[in-house]
Amino acid sequence: MLQDKDFKKEIQSSIQTLSQCEWTKEEFSASEFDDKRLFLRLLAVAGDLSRQPMAPINQASGTWNLAKSAYRFFDNDKVTAEAVLKSHVIRTRKRVGNHTGTVLAIQDTTYLNYSHMKCSKDLGPIGEHKQACMGLVMHTIFAVTSEGLPLGFLSQDIWARGKERADSSSYHRENTPIERKDSYKWLKALKKLSTLLGKEQKVVTVCDREADIFRFFEYANELNMNVLVRSKHDRCLESGDHLWRSLDAKPVNFTHSVDLPYARNQTVHFEVRFSPVQIARSSHKKNINRSQKYIRNLTAIYLKEVDAPAHREPITWMLLSNLKCTSRKQALKVIGWYQQRWKIEVLHRIMKSGCSIELTRLETNARRFPFLALKSIIAWRLMLIAHYNKVSPNAPASSILTQTECDALFSIKHNQIVKNQSFVAKKAIAWLAELGGYLARKSDPLPGPTHVWRGWQRLQDYSRMFVLATS
Repeated sequence: MLQDKDFKKEIQSSIQTLSQCEWTKEEFSASEFDDKRLFLRLLAVAGDLSRQPMAPINQASGTWNLAKSAYRFFDNDKVTAEAVLKSHVIRTRKRVGNHTGTVLAIQDTTYLNYSHMKCSKDLGPIGEHKQACMGLVMHTIFAVTSEGLPLGFLSQDIWARGKERADSSSYHRENTPIERKDSYKWLKALKKLSTLLGKEQKVVTVCDREADIFRFFEYANELNMNVLVRSKHDRCLESGDHLWRSLDAKPVNFTHSVDLPYARNQTVHFEVRFSPVQIARSSHKKNINRSQKYIRNLTAIYLKEVDAPAHREPITWMLLSNLKCTSRKQALKVIGWYQQRWKIEVLHRIMKSGCSIELTRLETNARRFPFLALKSIIAWRLMLIAHYNKVSPNAPASSILTQTECDALFSIKHNQIVKNQSFVAKKAIAWLAELGGYLARKSDPLPGPTHVWRGWQRLQDYSRMFVLATS
């Protein structure tokens, strides 16, 4: 880090920068760096990267001294991913506690491709073993409300696979302990969530098909955690039947139409069946002495597309949950929760495209991990701004933007310099998206995160010029 005198001089020159990033002060207020300079540097670096999320560190910093300080910050042994995330996780836990409705803790994995970093020695294989891709694995628990408002991260693990996993077949064998498999990440994250939230019954862990593991449901019951998983395996049931065939034979409870989040303007019509099920443990010899042969408290909700187009197979969702579901209303609620799982896919897209996390030139994981943690929080912030349009459109714009940003946005929109303007978040997001290429035609849907992050970056330049023009 810089010497005290140099650091004070630098901070004094950055007062204006820090004052324009109130959200970073609030979000990182619980950080526990022993060295106060590290905390101030965290605020400064977070402010620079959040104003230009797509830019590399040297461009976002603006000057060589600031860029050098940012690189030294990530190179400090005390700056770890856990230290950067700690305050944000505390704030997220508070937001979860303050929310009165159901909160969804969405688990998912994404892979970060750093194959371009030929000099890095601490990366691991990602993707299929036949591909020569090197990078990192990131497994995240992301909290959203049942209406889709992103609350923040509850956990994030980043690691590099061992080189031997380039041939991963041995890690999928039945006799390999789950602790040595990639799938152990789902149980590990569930344990973290249980430790963090305790017996918070309004939280439901939502996972996709990769988490369809007998031990995952078993462990969720041991921890008294609510889970919802899209099934991958056609499991044996206690009755001797199989899951899909059993549900297919039951009468249709109701029909339901779903707008697929990953297919624009595509509405799928489903027949919905639901029933309690008792799934059986695999009959492999390694399971013979296991005490629990069945899990009997699960409900299966089976959605099967009707009138599917001729060019593709019908879409089917088999949802398994340890929550009771005995009515149409309860089934629709669970289906709605699973639809929100797509939010974490959007988050990963913002991280990779909007925050350019795969383009970093940091050469070691010791530097990359805290950088990725900080960029992840910035991605959450951009996602939060985009979602205000759907959740709180009439909230004041100052709830998502600083007053300077509000004034700059209003002035650009109306082509005149005006200060201390107040307007609602819906207008702010629409104007912000227009800076990012959103056309705002009557037939256009609400702007998405792509337009928002592009407009956000342009707004930061306008805000600086607004300060200079009005000072």
